[in-house]
Amino acid sequence: MTQTPRPNYPKGKLPQSMGYTIRTEHWRYTEWRDFNTGEVQARELYDHDRDPGETTNVADAESNAAVVTRMAAELKARLKNGALESQRG
Repeated sequence: MTQTPRPNYPKGKLPQSMGYTIRTEHWRYTEWRDFNTGEVQARELYDHDRDPGETTNVADAESNAAVVTRMAAELKARLKNGALESQRG
């Protein structure tokens, strides 16, 4: 799992949102969450078999709904075990 703040390096301020990413050999899934509340603001899903350059976000494609659901559950489990709770202190 990786984390990326937005804006990056806010110079003494807390970021507005945090992106959390998990990967499989086939997919990269990212959730952008409000830094203070943890609420999901946006999702990204990239198919590395069809789009190795990650140019097309396919998270909203109906055909990928099961993938988004599965990867969102995996990310939620990982965040529950550390990252999100420690972020908010």
